[in-house]
Amino acid sequence: MINHTDDDPPQSRVASFAALMGFVLLVVGVCVGGGVVVTGRDYQDTLSHMREQHENLAELVEQHLLHAVANTNIVFDLVEERIRNHDLMNRGLIEADWAEFAELSKRLPSQGRLWLFRADGLSVVNSLPYPNPVLNSSHQEYFRAHLDKQRGIFIGESLRGRATGKLIFNISRRVNDKDGKFLGVILASIDIDYFTEQFSRLRLGETGAIAVLRDDGALIMRQPDPDVVGKRYPGAEVLRRMRQTPAGTFTGASAVDGVLRQSTYRKVMELPLVVVVSMAREEILAPWQARTTAAALGGGALVLMVTVFGVVVAYSMRREWRAHRSVRQSNHTLIEVNRRLHSVLGTAADGICGIDRQGMITFINPAGAAMLGFAEEELLGENLHRLSHHSRLDGTPLLVSECQIQQVMACGRSRHVDDDVFWRKNGTSFAAEYAAAPIQDDRQVTGAILTFRDVSGRLAADADLRAAKQAAEQANRAKSEFLANMSHEIRTPMTAIIGLSDLLGHTALLTRQRDYVDKIKVSARSLLGILNDILDYSKIEAGKLLLNPVPFDLDILLR
Repeated sequence: MINHTDDDPPQSRVASFAALMGFVLLVVGVCVGGGVVVTGRDYQDTLSHMREQHENLAELVEQHLLHAVANTNIVFDLVEERIRNHDLMNRGLIEADWAEFAELSKRLPSQGRLWLFRADGLSVVNSLPYPNPVLNSSHQEYFRAHLDKQRGIFIGESLRGRATGKLIFNISRRVNDKDGKFLGVILASIDIDYFTEQFSRLRLGETGAIAVLRDDGALIMRQPDPDVVGKRYPGAEVLRRMRQTPAGTFTGASAVDGVLRQSTYRKVMELPLVVVVSMAREEILAPWQARTTAAALGGGALVLMVTVFGVVVAYSMRREWRAHRSVRQSNHTLIEVNRRLHSVLGTAADGICGIDRQGMITFINPAGAAMLGFAEEELLGENLHRLSHHSRLDGTPLLVSECQIQQVMACGRSRHVDDDVFWRKNGTSFAAEYAAAPIQDDRQVTGAILTFRDVSGRLAADADLRAAKQAAEQANRAKSEFLANMSHEIRTPMTAIIGLSDLLGHTALLTRQRDYVDKIKVSARSLLGILNDILDYSKIEAGKLLLNPVPFDLDILLR
């Protein structure tokens, strides 16, 4: 603050005011400039963190697809072995062949259907109940494709199955004899629900989408909006970019619904497929916009205070924008796939683990193992309840039948618990909050996914906050009691002054003396009124004010 005396010359006042205004403008400039820099950095960080999350999800979907194709290839190898050993293409229909194909189809992802077609396109055997009509597939896309290709996997377009009405897509492989001559085609029909049920558990926001396209634009699967599956989008921007680089991120309007999204794509290794994970740009930037709006309002209030009161405020901006949540991923595949995705799960700050129907740990991420005090290898294959959820906080045993995690698998519904306790390897415990969701395969609960976190610090902070509130309330009551006591003590001598002034007024006084006495009485009564008001306010705060009912005329009072 710059102080002046009344003797300062006008030039000094003008110079001081100019200096003050210059400093105010400097502070405003620093605030605005710093805000722009921090907001810009936060903008880039928001987009970068979302891009990393989408890249991890795209890799997860790619591994899931590769795992499904690898399992299907194993089944195809077994079929080719039976073709060579039992001459399935030429011998007559045998019911045992249908039964064998039905058993092989159970090894397919989602237990799909398995078909074998001859070189003329007629079906030889399949996994449907025996017997069933012979089908001709010579006009189908996959059959024509294998006529032109010597070997390799072909991914067919998605369509609705005639028997189930569900969306499916076909994986097929050409069969040759030992001389390389075309013998026929092996075909597996895979339910798309096998993939979309996994996708629906991933957190993508209200506008997020996961799609798998063939390199010619055929949409194989999409979550949400499954109704568009099977359509072709040959002009999709992602296909043009995939031909230039196998993975990347771009912003553009979706070819499916026209929504402007930030999309991350990844070409599936050795397959004519591309995985796309996207989210509307507005939803991605919504948290950043909220933070930017809050910062703008705060800066505006600061500038207004500096302008109105002319106060030189020296401050520095210490806010650094960071993202507080790392990627949470749910892994619902076999333990072999879980090991491949271990690096993705390792980015999560919360503990994430999977258990089977018997409560055995099938996978756990590094953060979860660290919270429980174990190495990851020590936990795999062990019972989670016996290791870390066996007792309550007071040490009494927690039965398996009372365990909330076990009840998730029993009833098939997700649960969230925020006041439980987990036990570490060294025998100590920590307050835990966790959420458990069932894993379902063909509507059968096969296990559960558990995410948990240590909330000991948060509970301690809540306790400190309650203690501080109680202390503040106690201080406020002490203040009110002090004011009430002081007002009462001051009113007692003031009453005496009024009384003595009245007595003095009845004595023989000069005119000037009587005027002085009257002024003393008026001032004393005024001060007594103020003290009574203070005492009433103190009684109100202390909750001790008593109302005295007195009859009155409302009409006269309002006039």
